[in-house]
Amino acid sequence: MIWIEKYLYILQCPSCGGDLELKEYPKKNILNVDNIINNGNNNEYKLLCKKCNKIYDIVEEIPILLKK
Repeated sequence: MIWIEKYLYILQCPSCGGDLELKEYPKKNILNVDNIINNGNNNEYKLLCKKCNKIYDIVEEIPILLKK
C-alpha cells in the first residue's frame, strides 16, 4: 500500500470533481529490473476518476493532478 491510499478521501478529479480510486496497472516497460527486484512485481499505481474515467499518473508517490 502506498501512502496515497490513506488520503484518497480528500482528493478529487480536477476535471469533473469526481472521486478518485487507486488502481494498479502493468508497467509499459516490462524490463524494468529495479522495480521487479524492489517490489516483486512489474506494476505501477495510477489514480482513476470514478466519474469521468480520466487517469492520473503517480510519479515517485506524488499524484500528478495538474491539467495539461
